[in-house]
Amino acid sequence: MIYFKISRKIITTILLLCILSFSFLNLVGIYITGFSLLLNTFVLLILPGYFLIKLTNNYSFSTSSKALLFIPGSMLFLMLIGLSVNVIYPVFGIKTPLTLVWLNISIVIAELLLLFLAKMHITNMELKIGKVNLKCLFTIIFPTLSLTVMIIGTLILNSGGSNVLVILSYIMTIVTIIITSRYGDETKDYFYVYTLFFVALTLLFSYSLRSAYVLGFDINAELKIFLLTKEHGLWSLQFFKNAYNTCLSISILPTIISSFVQVSPDMIFKVFFTIVLSLIPPVIYLITKIFSSSKLAFFTALFFAIQSQFILQAPAISRQSVALLFFTLTIYFIFNQNLSYISKQLFIIFFGCGMVVSHYSTTYVAILVITGTYILTKLFNLTFRKEIKTSISFLTASILIAFTLFWNSILTENSITLINTFSRTLSNMSNFMSYELRSEFIRDAFFTQKEDYTETLNNYYAEIKEHFGSKSSNFDTKPYPSENNTPIINLPKLSIALHVVVPILFRVSLFIGFIILTLEFKRKNVQTEFYVIIFIFVVIVAALITLPYISMTYNLERLYQQSLVVLAYPIILALHKLVSLLNRKIIHTILAGLVITYLLINVGFTDRVLAGIPTIILDNKGEHYDRYYKSLAETKAVDKLTEYFDTDKEIKINADRYAVLRISPSIKLIDGKVNQNIVPETIEKNSYTFLSTINVMKNKGFVSYNDIVLTYYFPTHYLETTKNLIYSTNRSKIFK
Repeated sequence: MIYFKISRKIITTILLLCILSFSFLNLVGIYITGFSLLLNTFVLLILPGYFLIKLTNNYSFSTSSKALLFIPGSMLFLMLIGLSVNVIYPVFGIKTPLTLVWLNISIVIAELLLLFLAKMHITNMELKIGKVNLKCLFTIIFPTLSLTVMIIGTLILNSGGSNVLVILSYIMTIVTIIITSRYGDETKDYFYVYTLFFVALTLLFSYSLRSAYVLGFDINAELKIFLLTKEHGLWSLQFFKNAYNTCLSISILPTIISSFVQVSPDMIFKVFFTIVLSLIPPVIYLITKIFSSSKLAFFTALFFAIQSQFILQAPAISRQSVALLFFTLTIYFIFNQNLSYISKQLFIIFFGCGMVVSHYSTTYVAILVITGTYILTKLFNLTFRKEIKTSISFLTASILIAFTLFWNSILTENSITLINTFSRTLSNMSNFMSYELRSEFIRDAFFTQKEDYTETLNNYYAEIKEHFGSKSSNFDTKPYPSENNTPIINLPKLSIALHVVVPILFRVSLFIGFIILTLEFKRKNVQTEFYVIIFIFVVIVAALITLPYISMTYNLERLYQQSLVVLAYPIILALHKLVSLLNRKIIHTILAGLVITYLLINVGFTDRVLAGIPTIILDNKGEHYDRYYKSLAETKAVDKLTEYFDTDKEIKINADRYAVLRISPSIKLIDGKVNQNIVPETIEKNSYTFLSTINVMKNKGFVSYNDIVLTYYFPTHYLETTKNLIYSTNRSKIFK
C-alpha cells in the first residue's frame, strides 16, 4: 500500500500560492498555454466551492458529494462577485467593472478572505493507494477513454470525415453501462458518480461538439447576451431588453470565465456549460440513493441522462442547464438527512437563489414545487402521521419566494410574461378541447397526427398574398422533401413501432410507480416530502398537457426534463418491480437493456439503422443538421452584413427561420427586425437577404407558421433575377 499525507499547513500554503500566482499572471498579461488554463480554471471554478464547503464545517458530506459541489459553489460565488462589482464599482466612476483588472482584484480579495476564514477548517490530507483491482481500473479508464474517443470522433465528423469513432464511443458507453449495472459495488458511491458523470458528458459531447460554433436555437440568443455584456464590460438590462438578459448564468458568469480563460466565446458555451449539465445525473444518483439501493439510483440517474431532451436540447439552453443543476442540488439538500437543520436551510437558500438568477421559468416551477411541498407536507403530516419537522422551513420558503418576486418583478420586470400566460390560460378555459390552443408537441402527442404540410404551406402562402399582395413569380409552394440514407436494415415499420412502444412502456411505468409509492406512503414507508414533490410534479405535467394555451408558452419537454429529477425514480421503481416478477437473477441486465434501447431511439440510432433517417449525431445532413449546423462561410457572411449595418443603421434584413440563428449572436444586428418570411411578396426593395449554407447548397428554406416549422423550396431564382448579388462564398450569399 502507498500512503501519502499532506499537512494542513502545506495545503494552505499551496492554495495561497495558487491565488497569488493567478492574480500576478493575469495582471501582467502572462498566459502560458496549458498551465494558465489549468491554474485559472482551478482558482475560478474549484477553489471557491472548496472554501464554501470548508466554511460549513460539516463532515457529513461524502467525498462524492463534496466533489460535485465544487463547481456549482464556485459558479454561484462568481455570479455574486460579478453582480456586486457590476452594481458597486460604477458608483465610484468605474464604467467597465466586468473587465479583467477589476474582476481580478475583486476575485482575489474575496478568495483570500475565504481562505482566511476557512483555514481553521482545512484538515490534513491522507491518501492511501492499495492494490488496484480490475473493476476499479475499468471504472477509471474505460469511461474516460470513451469520452476521449467521442471528442476525436466529433472533430473528424465536423471536418467531413467518418462517423466510425462516434459509433465506437457509443458502443464503449453501452459497455460501461452494462458492466456498471452488473458489477457495481453497492458500498462505493464514487464508482457510480464517476461513471455517470463521464457517461453523461460523452453523450452530451456527441451533440454539443458538432460544428465549431454554438449549435441549437436558444443558445444563439444566449451567446448574444454574453457578447453584449463582455463588449460593454457591464451587465445592463438596457443593452438588450429580453427575458434572457435577466439570467446571470449567460451574462455575468461567462463574461468572468472568458476574461481569464483564453478560448472562443462559442467554446465556453459548447464545453463549459456542457460540463455543468453533466453534473446533474450524479446529483440525481445521490438524491435517489437516500431512498433506494445504489443500483436503482444508478438506473434512475441514467434514465434522466438518456432523454433526447437532455442530449439534443439541453446543451443548447445554457441558462436552463445552470438553473437545473441548482434546482437538483436544492432537491438534494431538501432530502439530505445528514446535515444539521440550519445547514440544510442555508444550502437550500444558497442554491435556490442561484437558480432564481439563472433562469426564470425553471424558477417558477421550482418555487411552485417548494411552496406546495411545504404546505402539503404539513397537511399530510396532520392527516396521516404524527407532526414532524419539515425539511423546508417557513422562513426558507418565504425567502425564496420573496427573492423570486424581487428579481423577476421589481428588478427585472420579468414576471409580466408569466402573468400574461396565466391570464390567457384562464380566459381560454371555455375552449378546453381546442386543438389550436395547444403547442405542436402536445398536438402531435395527444390530439391528432400532423397536418398535411402541403395544405399548410399553401394556407401560409395564401395568407402572405392576402396581406402583402400577389407578385408575378414562379414561387414553388411544395414542401421540401426529406432526405434519407439507405437503411442498414430496411425495417421502417419496426423503427416506428419502437418510437411508440418503448416510450409508452416508460409512461405507463410512471403511473404504476406512482401507485406503488402511494401505497408505500400510506404504509409510512416513504418520506412525506419525497412523495409530495413527486405528486406535485405529476399534477404540473398533467396541467400543462390538459390546460389550453399554457403549453404554447411553456415548453413541455423542458418541464418534463426538470420533473425527471424526481419522476425518474418511480419509473425505474415500477420497471424493477415488473422485471423482478419475470426473472430476479437478471433484473439489472434487463433494466440495462431497456435503458440502452431507449437511448438508441432517442439519439436517432434506430431510425438511422432501420429507416435510413439521418441524425446529427452521425451524419452531416438531416433536418436537425440543416436547421442548426453553422459553418465558417456563414460566419464570414454575417461579418460582411455587419459592415453594411455600420454604414446604414436602418438596414432591413431578410433571413429564414433558421438562417436568422446565424445572425442572432451579432451584437450589432437586431434580429427582432429580421423578416423571416422569405417569399417574393415580403422582400422589400433595398433590403438585404441573407442566405445560409442550406439555402445556397440545397435551395431549402424554413418558415414557422401556426407553431409548425415548414420546409419549402427557397426562392433563389427570384433573388437571382430581381436582386443584386453583393457577397458570395458559394456557401453563403447576400442579395440586395
